[in-house]
Amino acid sequence: IHTEDAHFLDVNKLACHNLGYSRDELLKMSIPDIQTKYDLNTLTSMYKTMAVGDIKTLAGEHQRKDGSLFPVEVRLSMIEQNGIHLIIALARDITLRMESEAKNRLFSQALEQSGEAVVITDNQGIIEHVNPTFTTVTGYADADAIGNNISILKSHHQDVTFYKNLWDTILSGQTWSSKITNKKKDGSLYPAMLTISPIRDEGGGISRFVATQQNLQTYEELE
Repeated sequence: IHTEDAHFLDVNKLACHNLGYSRDELLKMSIPDIQTKYDLNTLTSMYKTMAVGDIKTLAGEHQRKDGSLFPVEVRLSMIEQNGIHLIIALARDITLRMESEAKNRLFSQALEQSGEAVVITDNQGIIEHVNPTFTTVTGYADADAIGNNISILKSHHQDVTFYKNLWDTILSGQTWSSKITNKKKDGSLYPAMLTISPIRDEGGGISRFVATQQNLQTYEELE
């Protein structure tokens, strides 16, 4: 809790723990002492635009006593006490969330830039996502593929037993891999090394499948 001029009036134990200061130390400080992104003028100008009951959410960066920094999401609310406006600031350490988002971006970039065709389906084989290489190899763009069953690639060069083994394997939670002949959007055929792996949800059930296929056409032509 702090005043409109950003001086601390009260802090909880978690604030002390996260910042590395004692309560007595923090009560002698103000927001600019721990917040690196917003200076005092910016903060006081913002507070002047707030009315009692208003809530603002900001992304910032807090500095610990040892000088280290960590990202925070701060929820500010204006209250009135004995005719004085005060700010309640609820600061959440979002380090883990940002690390998770960064990891997701990395995985997404790897998926999109992979030299192999990648397709993600639900557990019934309905296509949910394809990468650019998939489009290059098969001729199916996002709009053509998403919402359709993966069987659009079926060439009928493999018999029923082949596909039964495939589904039995991945539905049991195992990864399946084999050479296969698939069909492009234009009807032409191409050989590929196909690998399909199950994706499990938090409960351990199979929610999706991810399939990667390496086009073997160039290799076979070279052979």
